Amino acid sequence: MHHTHHSRHDMANECKKQWAEHHTPAQRMIKHLTVGLFLLGFGAIAFLNQQGVLHVTELWHYAPLIMVVFGLAKMFVAPTPSRFARGVFLVFLGLWVTASLVGFAGLTFANSWPLVLIAVGIRMLLEAVLRFAAKKE
Repeated sequence: MHHTHHSRHDMANECKKQWAEHHTPAQRMIKHLTVGLFLLGFGAIAFLNQQGVLHVTELWHYAPLIMVVFGLAKMFVAPTPSRFARGVFLVFLGLWVTASLVGFAGLTFANSWPLVLIAVGIRMLLEAVLRFAAKKE
């Protein structure tokens, strides 16, 4: 049992090491800034809501827009075809969830779920096309 725990720890360290090898210091800094700003903003809003300074019950419907921020970061911070395609999908997903929560243009999860299938298809096609284009250069 102890050996399994040690192996998991070794695997986690290996994953961190591989991630660090494939990302520049600037990419790591952007990741930390993005996550840090998200936590700071989320925590401040939650605290002010708890203190009665803000009343953000409906504001939480806009929380999925955080996915848009992460998607944009993936798209424009040292993009690869895969990162760019995943970023586009995250932007779509954040906008779709938000639109469905607030009822934008009459959208609900029930009447708009096929859009997710379309977005997954677009993501896959986009990644394939971008990879092909990158190999030609």
